[in-house]
Amino acid sequence: MIKQAIEIEKSADSTKIAEGLSKIENFNGVTGDITINKNHDPEKPIAIEQLTNGKVSKTYEIK
Repeated sequence: MIKQAIEIEKSADSTKIAEGLSKIENFNGVTGDITINKNHDPEKPIAIEQLTNGKVSKTYEIK
């Protein structure tokens, strides 16, 4: 993501990198797609699995 932010801003300045990160949407990372919002917080869904008798009985996705 840092590489992409540097390419977006055409600068390795830390302030510019932070600005570039906030422009990245749906970055395909190791754990799935990530978008960085204007507050520099990552936005990505997470999955929560409910177990019954040791087996997955329900899966919830939280965005």
